[in-house]
Amino acid sequence: MESDSDEDAAASDEELSEDEDASAHAARLEDFRRLMRERVLTGAESAHVDYRAVDADAALDDAWARVAAQDAEDEWFSAD
Repeated sequence: MESDSDEDAAASDEELSEDEDASAHAARLEDFRRLMRERVLTGAESAHVDYRAVDADAALDDAWARVAAQDAEDEWFSAD
């Protein structure tokens, strides 16, 4: 039979393990995102992404311009 202190220690170890798992998962996810950004920006995903079509799509430029303008406006108003 386990004592209360043994049960508390086991629960504490389990919490640490869950925190470590979450931390490791977050680190792996960030590594994946960094790798994918690098691959897209260097053109390494050309087998899966038609970069010419993306570059030629003016609608993407318009969408980016709207987002950039909104971000600038938000920043200006939040500075007050």
